[in-house]
Amino acid sequence: GERRLFMTCRAGHPLAGSRPTLLQVLSFPLVTVFMHGPKARGAYLGSGDAGVPDPSRKGFTPAIEVNSIDTAKQVARNSNALLPASRQMVAAELKRGELVCLDYDTPQMRTRSALVRLRDRTPSPVALKFMELVRTVESELLALDAIPIKVAA
Repeated sequence: GERRLFMTCRAGHPLAGSRPTLLQVLSFPLVTVFMHGPKARGAYLGSGDAGVPDPSRKGFTPAIEVNSIDTAKQVARNSNALLPASRQMVAAELKRGELVCLDYDTPQMRTRSALVRLRDRTPSPVALKFMELVRTVESELLALDAIPIKVAA
């Protein structure tokens, strides 16, 4: 199933408490991983503050590209950068009030998990167990996502 991402920022951010538009969101730096597909195409609409198209990698390079969620959260807590994240990724920071969720939602703020395997190859027993565990965890996360989350007021 699809899981919602939330646009998060530090408490006290200029957009906190508002219902920002896409162009307002893209007027701030994004701190995230390299983006492909529809998420990247939506980000192209901005002024360049959020990041820039990257034809060589066929996607969008955010203003602050990271490979670590801990680094991304630290940047978001200490700057005006916006962090798209699942609720589980930022649960502790939301609870402590270090990050808040913007009242912002679009179809691009969705993610799907996938398991990839080689065609015509039988997965090992360990691989089958891993896939079962991933499906179980994914089901639990989907159930949690059904619970409403408070956005910054």
